[in-house]
Amino acid sequence: MKQVAIFGSINIDEVYGVPHIVLPGETISSTSRQVVAGGKGANCCLATGKAGAKCSFYANIGPDAIWIKQLISEARVDVSNIRLLESGETGRAVIQVDQNGENSIFLFPGVNFQHNHQHVLQNMKANSLSHYDYLVLQNEINNVAEFITVAKKSIGSIIVWNPAPMPTNPDQSFFNALKDVDILIVNEPELISLSKLLADKANNPSLDSKISNMLEENNIDALPHYLQLEFQIPLIVVTRGSNGVSAFVSTINSTSSEAVEGTQNSTEIINVGISPIKQSQVVDTTAAGDTWIGYFVSELSKSEIHTFLSSPKSYLENSRLPVKQIIERAMNKACHASGICVTRRGAIPSIPDNSEVDEFLEKGFWV
Repeated sequence: MKQVAIFGSINIDEVYGVPHIVLPGETISSTSRQVVAGGKGANCCLATGKAGAKCSFYANIGPDAIWIKQLISEARVDVSNIRLLESGETGRAVIQVDQNGENSIFLFPGVNFQHNHQHVLQNMKANSLSHYDYLVLQNEINNVAEFITVAKKSIGSIIVWNPAPMPTNPDQSFFNALKDVDILIVNEPELISLSKLLADKANNPSLDSKISNMLEENNIDALPHYLQLEFQIPLIVVTRGSNGVSAFVSTINSTSSEAVEGTQNSTEIINVGISPIKQSQVVDTTAAGDTWIGYFVSELSKSEIHTFLSSPKSYLENSRLPVKQIIERAMNKACHASGICVTRRGAIPSIPDNSEVDEFLEKGFWV
């Protein structure tokens, strides 16, 4: 089993039940209030630990969140690199959850934006994080793109990036980081935003036109091809809400975005449907995506797929490793984990144990 290191955020979540997501200029009353542990990094980390991976967490908290560190440790996660900043304040998330379980969130970053990247890298090396281990990141910490580039050169681990929240006007470091990513995980709106950013960044009228045509035709499945061609990303995963999840496995033998037509490549799309959860069972989708990522990476860490992710071209030429089956199995388990998650309120409190997910997979239904 390979290590999974997660470098990310810890938040104290204030969750408000509302009849509908508040509109601009509107004042409404909430029907409930709950204070729970959260943060995309913490959610993903706890899911990874509960799924049975060998997981360590690199994060910052203030004195107001020592209880969250204890909570995460109970999920069999190494919390020795959660740094307490005595004069700081833990990040906050204010979350509205409507009657259909949909949510709206705004963040106060707090000490999530006070990381010392050199210190984090030193600790990762001290923990023997290596070439075939997994490093998972999202966008709720400071200078994450710069960290990815440095970490890839310094440690060489398999980089898993969920670039959420998606930046609206990224600098060049964002695009540089994408070239170092091995697994990119986005939802459909993030995929569309990222494709538009690529078209703008490329300064290539032909590429801009192709991406625009794909968007006009709602041909979402064509967009990862352009991202993989431009940034050489072996695996792109697109979560589609009620339409399930798609994975795009690709090896591309060209580095020019102008050579899309006729480029020799091997691309396979793997589609997995959502778990059999009824709409009436859905109460809160807040941590569903983070839970999915945690379980997905955990399952990959138990396999030999790191040999593909580290060198896709040589794998496809020389190996018989069942890449499709490994990815599909991991996707299916992650879908069942996030399915249980949406039936419960709160972020961290909603994340299921591995035994619950296995039971769901075996029975085929959840009550």
